Amino acid sequence: MRVSVIIPVFNGADRLAQAVASVRPQLRPGDEIIIVDDGSTDDTAEVIASFGAAVVSFRQDNAGPAAARNRGLREAVGNVIAFLDHDDLWVPHRQTAMLEALHTDETADIVIGKVQTVVDSGAAQLSADDPRFATVYQPWLLQTLLIRRAVFDRIGGFDEQLRRAEDADWMMRARDAGIRFLKIDEFATIYRLHSTNTTRNVAASRDSLLQAFKAALDRRRRRRS
Repeated sequence: MRVSVIIPVFNGADRLAQAVASVRPQLRPGDEIIIVDDGSTDDTAEVIASFGAAVVSFRQDNAGPAAARNRGLREAVGNVIAFLDHDDLWVPHRQTAMLEALHTDETADIVIGKVQTVVDSGAAQLSADDPRFATVYQPWLLQTLLIRRAVFDRIGGFDEQLRRAEDADWMMRARDAGIRFLKIDEFATIYRLHSTNTTRNVAASRDSLLQAFKAALDRRRRRRS
C-alpha cells in the first residue's frame, strides 16, 4: 500500500509545521505528503518552502477546503488516502495500526480511529461542554480516517459548493453508497480546539450541515422513486 497524505491549509503558518512533523516519522518509502495552499495571505508559503523535498505542494486561489482536498486527490499517487488539517496532529504509531487493519480486512473500505481533543493556546475561553471534547469515533472528521483510493473513484470527491461540512456531506454519500467502515480501538488524531477553528462559526457550520443533510435526503428520495 502506498499512502498519500493530503493537508489543505489556509493561513496556517503558525501550526502547519507541527502537523507535518507528526506525519513524517510515520511515512514509509513511496508514501507522500501533499500540501495544498488554499490562497494563504500569511507566511504559509515560507513554511511550506522550508520542508523542501519532504513534501509536494500546490497553491491555488482561495476556494475552500473541499476544493483544496480535491486538488490533493487529483495529484495523489497513493492507493490509500489520509487527510490531516493543518492545525491538527497525527497520534504516534497511528499509521501502523490503521494500515494493519486495512491489510487484515480486505473488505474494509475505510478505517476509522478515535480522536483526542485538546485545547490549544488562545482557546481558554472555550467551554468544556463543547461536544468536540468527546473522545469518541467521529467519522465526519476526515483526519481520523484511512481510505482506499477506490472509494473516491466510486463516489467522487468533495462538494466544492460547500465551504463547511463538505466532510459530513462526503461521509453521508459514502454511507449511502454502501462503503464499508471498520472501527479500530486506537487513537488516530489529536484535534486541537483554538480560537480560529473553522467550526467556531456556528451559524455557517449549521447552515452547511443542513445543506448536506438535505442533499442526503434528496438522494434517498430519488432512489425510492
